[in-house]
Amino acid sequence: MRSGWSRDGCWRRCGTGSCSRSPKPTLKVEEFNNRPFAPPREGSRRSLFEAIERSKLKALPAEPFVIGQWLTARVNIDYHIAVDGHFYSVPYRLVQQRVDVFLTATVVAVFHRGERVASHPRSAAKAHHSTLCEHMPPAHQAIAKRTPDRLRADATALGPAIGAYVERLLGAREHPEQGVRACLGVLRLAGAYGKARLELACERALAAGVASSRYVERLLKADRLRPFLDGGAEQGLGAHANLRGPAYYN
Repeated sequence: MRSGWSRDGCWRRCGTGSCSRSPKPTLKVEEFNNRPFAPPREGSRRSLFEAIERSKLKALPAEPFVIGQWLTARVNIDYHIAVDGHFYSVPYRLVQQRVDVFLTATVVAVFHRGERVASHPRSAAKAHHSTLCEHMPPAHQAIAKRTPDRLRADATALGPAIGAYVERLLGAREHPEQGVRACLGVLRLAGAYGKARLELACERALAAGVASSRYVERLLKADRLRPFLDGGAEQGLGAHANLRGPAYYN
């Protein structure tokens, strides 16, 4: 068996044609680096490092290197891009333009002409959306800020029937947020037809058991052509000469 110091300063024990490091190798790095060069060279590895290389060293990056994949995508009309089956928002001004996407295991970063314009946590949910409010056009931002509680308060302030109908619209959806657009459709009718007529139309819609903003709008359009809402909600056909009644069959 042969043994000795290897070039990397570790003790090697060699025998039967194979080499293995000792379980607890003794490092002799400092001794090796400080050992003078053979003549005619002057100095040592340490002296050359201090004189030439140390000043060239740079600090390590603040963030670790990330392995990712570059893609290109076109921004859809709804200011989202499709990446791996999920939809991520970008600023609405980039609609119909091409963007570069840097995709990692955890982040989706979007660049336009070399400038990062959006960044989202990566999502594995297919056919779902990740949307930032600041990416929306002003009209969409206004809708996003109208929470269900705010809509309830605004509707009740206009009238009790309007408040009750907005509550019905919110309750008709699996999630209240999904009924926001329908509620806004009802509330805007107060500007076109007045809150008094809207209150009457909502009373009719409540009595009919309907949950649709378009139904209320149709009532108001018909009432404008031929007023009928002042008569209150219909309570059946009422008395009529052609109705036989139960006594007819006795």
